Amino acid sequence: MNVWNKTMTKLRSNPLTSGEWRKLIDRRAAPRRPLALPVEIHVHSYPSNVRLRAQLRDLSERGAFLNKPPYPLDNADEITLAIETGGPHAELCAPIPVTIIRSEGDGVAVLFGTDLAKNTQDCLARLCTQKG
Repeated sequence: MNVWNKTMTKLRSNPLTSGEWRKLIDRRAAPRRPLALPVEIHVHSYPSNVRLRAQLRDLSERGAFLNKPPYPLDNADEITLAIETGGPHAELCAPIPVTIIRSEGDGVAVLFGTDLAKNTQDCLARLCTQKG
């Protein structure tokens, strides 16, 4: 099991303390980019036709921060995101399996899964590097 998978396993079973989170932030592997885009959330324990809406606040190629959705999300929830890029070349970055790694008063931080499709990885890379 590689280091990334070990980290994901630990996060799923034991959410980070605030001190551990600060250390992780200081070693962030990918820079964050402020980005306000609509996000569609599918919580796997909900009926398949239920899609929740939220707003992206920032994004990196490894994770994102979502403004607090008007419904509770739990660290144990299995969640998939779809980011709507908008604009003249609109596309949908999906599916993105995520793990909630922390919740704050104003939102939730999520870590992307490690098995993203190539087109999803490319879409996230474009969002993280585009000008504007």
